[in-house]
Amino acid sequence: MGRIIQLDKHVADLIAAGEVVERPASAVKELAENSVDAGATGITVEIKRGGLEMIRVTDNGGGISPEDVPAAFLRHATSKIRSERDLEEIRSMGFRGEALASIAAVSKIEMFTRQAGRTEGVSYELHGGEEVSRSPAGCPVGTTVIVRELFYNTPARMKFIKRDVTEAGQAASVVRRLALANPGISFKLIKDGETVLHTPGDGLLKSAVYSVCGGTFTSGLEETRAEHEGIRVYGFVSKPLYGQGNRTKQEFFVNGRPVKSPLLGAALEEAYKNSIMQNRFPACVLHVEISPAVVDVNVHPAKTEIKFAYDRSAFDAVYLAAKSAVSGGDSAAELTFSPSPKSDFQESYEQARLVRAPAGNSAGGTADRKSGGGSGNGGFYKEMSAPEFRSDGALPGVVGDSAFSPALNQVSFGGYKTGDIPLVEEWRILGEAFSTYIIVEDGDDLCFIDKHAAHERIIFERLKEEAAKPVSQVLIKPVIFTPERGELTALLNDMELLCDMGFDAEEFGGGSIIVRALPGDLDGADAEASLQEIARLLTENRRMSVQDKRDGTLSLVACKAAMKAGSIISYAEQRALVERVLRIGDIKYCPHGRPVLSVMKKSELERKFGRIQ
Repeated sequence: MGRIIQLDKHVADLIAAGEVVERPASAVKELAENSVDAGATGITVEIKRGGLEMIRVTDNGGGISPEDVPAAFLRHATSKIRSERDLEEIRSMGFRGEALASIAAVSKIEMFTRQAGRTEGVSYELHGGEEVSRSPAGCPVGTTVIVRELFYNTPARMKFIKRDVTEAGQAASVVRRLALANPGISFKLIKDGETVLHTPGDGLLKSAVYSVCGGTFTSGLEETRAEHEGIRVYGFVSKPLYGQGNRTKQEFFVNGRPVKSPLLGAALEEAYKNSIMQNRFPACVLHVEISPAVVDVNVHPAKTEIKFAYDRSAFDAVYLAAKSAVSGGDSAAELTFSPSPKSDFQESYEQARLVRAPAGNSAGGTADRKSGGGSGNGGFYKEMSAPEFRSDGALPGVVGDSAFSPALNQVSFGGYKTGDIPLVEEWRILGEAFSTYIIVEDGDDLCFIDKHAAHERIIFERLKEEAAKPVSQVLIKPVIFTPERGELTALLNDMELLCDMGFDAEEFGGGSIIVRALPGDLDGADAEASLQEIARLLTENRRMSVQDKRDGTLSLVACKAAMKAGSIISYAEQRALVERVLRIGDIKYCPHGRPVLSVMKKSELERKFGRIQ
């Protein structure tokens, strides 16, 4: 007898079941997906002991005709495809015809099903894939499948099963993802007799997100949508302030199918670069709608992975959707700034200030400011005389005239510098807290602006714009820097990148590097510390792309060059930062993802003082 034999049906079914049904959650997934394909608007999943003792999935879908019930449990039997051409445009959740056969092979399973218009349904029971009984039954329209004693006939499989609570958690994750994928279906999950999830099925994705993820998570999301090259993306992404400690809350759905996709995850995280804190990850619930003809869902036995025919288009579509939310979302949680309407005089005054050169003295300017009594700053300017501007942008009479005025004057704040910013604003600066946070009254909001974070972001954006033509400053006395061996190697490997950033550095022998010039924004005293941090960045992130290394280096330069917390700056510099953050509104986070702005509502303050309840 030859060594090659054909496996008998039972063994073949057990092998197939091992690929499809790895754990109770796998059975939950296959059965619930069948209910989705059946057109159900309500699906109830009940599990006991993590699903090992019992899994019951009930739906109100179309049901199965009595004559088709036995065929539903045959391998490769399906109602969802008919020909090879159907495989090219799969729109259903299931299509292989293996789910029921695989589950039945390793459990005791029973089905009750009835179609609309029929007076009675059918009951069908199998043990280990073998038919036990089939009979008419009274049951509601739809289908109920009960799986008992999962893996009872494959004890070896039990070695890989975790504790009941772990298996129950896996099953719950499956139901949650299906609920997020199908907001028009009401899902209920019952675990050991307790309802732990119930979605409304009202068709609103936000309702499903709220039910599945909770109010706290939902409040940290921004809605987004985009369309790119025929690919439609919609859903929610987290605000940068609500970054997560891992990627477990990144949920992607392609044509309604929950999927794991490193490609889409990479696109999401690319959109958050320099807007989210280090070691934090964006969360999302994003739906991608794409022609089924250009996506392959048949690349994994559990149908959890997919392949795109055009990776770049899918990447760009998700990137654009996430980026639009990150760039256009609120800079502070639950807040949008609404400038108060300006008078005709204010509009004319601002236009005049924008087009004329900065005045060398303030005589005319003072008169203008005093005549602007209709603005929200009227009372403020009555209480203090308007400060005069010097040509360097600093203010006379301010204790410790700021050393940062020249640096700020190099930065364009919306087309003008600290010396020629309009003085008619909807807000007024109250001062600084701890020489770190500029305090601004803006209508009913009390705003706190982190001056270092704001200035850091401004410099970072300018450096990115000037990346092709960096400005260097030659050091009078070159700096010799001796990094650790691994850091030296990293710096030498990326020396060309450093030169492109404005550094003039080279190996000096003896494990040292000599630095003859620095980016124009850096102080000579920061040369060694800056290179040390850059070396650490390059050493710890060897696999970063060139662009990532460039952005990381620029963010370190910006951090070193920005005004520091605790420093004394002039009123003009305060106004320049406030103008950029509040009126222009493009500065929301520092390059490391820390927020620039925090807001306290007037009502919150009054509540603290007992003025309102």
